[in-house]
Amino acid sequence: MKPYTDPLYTIFEKHLYNFIIEEQSSEDFVRAVVHDYLESIRSQGTISVRTIEFLEQDLKEEVTEMLRKKTYGHYSLAQFRQACSRTPRSS
Repeated sequence: MKPYTDPLYTIFEKHLYNFIIEEQSSEDFVRAVVHDYLESIRSQGTISVRTIEFLEQDLKEEVTEMLRKKTYGHYSLAQFRQACSRTPRSS
């Protein structure tokens, strides 16, 4: 049985390890992750628009915290991506 993976984390990692984007601010990164996650929720039709608006700020804070923890020790998202692109990533 495959372990459960949080869809937010999956989207977060997809964006984090997108080495095609060289320069992206943390704010733009958070905005993109939250947008994609909310779009995935909307497409399922399981949540109301009013609830999504309430959820958006909480998601921004959560993704910001995830980004801080994941990129700890690097000066920027670009530096983190540069370091990761030089070393193989383990799953």
